[in-house]
Amino acid sequence: MNSPRVKGLIEYFNEYIKFRKDRKTVRGTLKEFITMKNRLMKFDEHRKKPTLLHDINITWSDQFETFLLNEIKNGEKKGYGLGTIEKTYTVLITVLYHFYERISQSKIIMTDDFQKKGFKRGKKSKNEANPLNKEQFQTLYCHKFEEEHLELTKKRFCLQCTTGLRFGDIDRILPKMIKNDVLIIIPHKTMHLEDPKPAIIPLNKYSKEILDEFNNNTSSLHIRNQPYNRNLIDVFNVMREKYPDLDFGGYSSHDGRDTFISMAVERGVDFKTILEWTAQSSYSIMDRYIKTTEEHKIRKMEETWNF
Repeated sequence: MNSPRVKGLIEYFNEYIKFRKDRKTVRGTLKEFITMKNRLMKFDEHRKKPTLLHDINITWSDQFETFLLNEIKNGEKKGYGLGTIEKTYTVLITVLYHFYERISQSKIIMTDDFQKKGFKRGKKSKNEANPLNKEQFQTLYCHKFEEEHLELTKKRFCLQCTTGLRFGDIDRILPKMIKNDVLIIIPHKTMHLEDPKPAIIPLNKYSKEILDEFNNNTSSLHIRNQPYNRNLIDVFNVMREKYPDLDFGGYSSHDGRDTFISMAVERGVDFKTILEWTAQSSYSIMDRYIKTTEEHKIRKMEETWNF
């Protein structure tokens, strides 16, 4: 008796893409999975055999990385940079997790090598401040998302933009931390220090409105970083489709803090006050969060020499 045919990874990718389509995933996010599938197809063509789920181990990753670095067509060149490779693996691992969680129900044969530290390749591009500008923020804040989880993601991100809190602190706000419309919170990142510095953040109309909705208790906003960033991809794919003239880029959980600090700099807030709001210890550390617009730089030059 012939044994049943084993499905290749490309077929599983097709199943996953259909799974996401059925759940109304926005077009921009679907495109990332389709692009990843196309890269896998080129890899299989290159080595002249299909990738099966049980093939995917550290050795397979060695071969796939080599292909991405040296062989795959990239415009007129060959090979991708480390940042593109890191993103490629991120999408791949998302799909592998989906099927790994369904091993028993679907009788899938695969290893857990993709979860090991040495499996993922590439390197995230050096983080440069990536803030929203004023018009982008106001448009995002006022946009109402049809999907509840995207609307919640928007509120979480806008709260980061208007308080400067890191991802790890946004779900830690409690009513006792707010007095006279000032939030005082010790960041999770520095709690272990002998004398941790609190962030002292006067609430503005945006942050106050969001916190009022949650009765100054953000524990219900808890989410892991990976799904939060996936949701942010979906949020800004929608924003790019709805508002093409505003040049929305891609944003992650880090960029809310970038927006808060960069906005404060552009509005002329002194650095000592920003350091107090963000619980940063020095300007050199805060500088990595700052990126001002070209319009701001031109305006400031004109103001400086307008005499």
